[in-house]
Amino acid sequence: MILTEVAAPDLQIAGLVPLSTVDWPGRLAATVFCQGCPWACTYCHNTAILDPRVPGAVAWSQIEQLLQKRHGLLDAVVFSGGEATMQHALVPAARRVREAGFAVGLHTGGAYP
Repeated sequence: MILTEVAAPDLQIAGLVPLSTVDWPGRLAATVFCQGCPWACTYCHNTAILDPRVPGAVAWSQIEQLLQKRHGLLDAVVFSGGEATMQHALVPAARRVREAGFAVGLHTGGAYP
């Protein structure tokens, strides 16, 4: 079996909120909405991003550019979805965010504990 390395740019990003005051109470955060979710919740308000086969609409480079511009203004990045934990690129992406000096938050439905 050949393992390929997964990197932050491989993260499939469905959307980005460049400034949120509600996704992490008490912190100013950018929210990254990851593509795909294994659930089919009837109350979901993000149904357009549930299909993991749909390519991401936002490039990882846009996230890094935002973080460079907002360094000192934002406190954190929240990874949400869909279900962010179903993507193997979440870990390297979160690591890059931490290395850039931001806190990392995660919204998950717990599908992949």
